[in-house]
Amino acid sequence: MAGHYIRKRVWAADWSFFLVAFSGALLLTGFAFFRASMSDRLVFAYTVIAVAGFLALGLLLSFYSIAQVWRRGGYGGGRAIAALFLGLIVAAPFVGGGILAYEYPTGNSARTAGLVNETEAEIQEGGALMLGRDFPATAREVYQASRQVLDDLRWRVVEVESASLPELENGDLGVSGTVSVPLPTLRSSIPADTEYDRFAQIDAEEYDITAEAFAPLFHFASDVAIRIQEDSGTTFVDVQATSRDVPRDLGQNRRFIDAFLMRLEAVMSQRQSGVVED
Repeated sequence: MAGHYIRKRVWAADWSFFLVAFSGALLLTGFAFFRASMSDRLVFAYTVIAVAGFLALGLLLSFYSIAQVWRRGGYGGGRAIAALFLGLIVAAPFVGGGILAYEYPTGNSARTAGLVNETEAEIQEGGALMLGRDFPATAREVYQASRQVLDDLRWRVVEVESASLPELENGDLGVSGTVSVPLPTLRSSIPADTEYDRFAQIDAEEYDITAEAFAPLFHFASDVAIRIQEDSGTTFVDVQATSRDVPRDLGQNRRFIDAFLMRLEAVMSQRQSGVVED
């Protein structure tokens, strides 16, 4: 009669907690190695797949353990519940990635309407067509504001082009008087802590900026093209961002464009209102 009240331990609860904890540690370790450039994207992808497998098995064992404890009154219920909650925490990145994959099923680029033709606009996926910006200002003012935004975002400017910039001969920075003698730019006239921008003083009607942006979490690189065009006192800004290494960006390039345009609007609003940031 006394043997009827002997309760056994549900060993699956211990295994479930071990698998869930191991999957979380493996995910953090794999991510740290990837960000430290000690592993490539393929190794990290295999790590994520392994983590998903261990996590799924651990969660299944936690559900099984909870059911056994409920039916038979065995020991191990606390460990099974702890495994369940820890597993839900580890599963959060997978849930977030799944939501982004559902919202942006294909594509590794994004662009505003000014850079999309009619055929591309009809087949574009991953959200509504993005709109560029227009400002009642000169292209030069918008260009200067754009460079400020790029510096704030810490995007590296790769190249700037403008049809209004005269081509200089090799080694020639200008001439003085009637004799064609190269006139060098004094190093003391350029601040040492800033990059010299030869376009800043060019009163052009169009600028094409090529920049390099990196995803904040995984550090995936994207090539960003910014077109600034002035027409009848209004300057139009269009942006295109394309992932360099991944076939699906999960909306990252759209977020790049949104971040740039929102900051550009804020900077232009401050400049036009006369407010200067400290």
